[in-house]
Amino acid sequence: MSDYLLFRRAEIMSRLSGTDADLQRRVWLIGKQNASKSFGAVFTRRRRGDLETQAWRYHDDEEVEFIAAGRMVVQIGSNEEGVLEQFEAAAGDMFYIPAGVKHRGDAVGDDLCIGVLFCPEPYDINTGQPSIVG
Repeated sequence: MSDYLLFRRAEIMSRLSGTDADLQRRVWLIGKQNASKSFGAVFTRRRRGDLETQAWRYHDDEEVEFIAAGRMVVQIGSNEEGVLEQFEAAAGDMFYIPAGVKHRGDAVGDDLCIGVLFCPEPYDINTGQPSIVG
């Protein structure tokens, strides 16, 4: 395995293509299949409009996310506690969520939201780990 990976814009954009029917489409670029010590993803997200009914998720490792385009709302909380905090992140913003903190999010408005996500441990992208519903 090489010490570096380069993903050209054309490759990223071709993987991001989809239809307007795509509610959420993730593009996994760096995971257990090609990296041993980190994880990164570029994803697109369209508004689902069901934020209040979405499951709360958390990860075993911390998460850093950079919003490249569009806007998204992120809620921190749980089923038991409800929404404890909420923030909106727009293009150029970056946010951090500690390991084990339950959260959920959705795109805002009708514009496509494109984000870049980094975690210290590689996800098993076939099972969706380490995103855990709970």
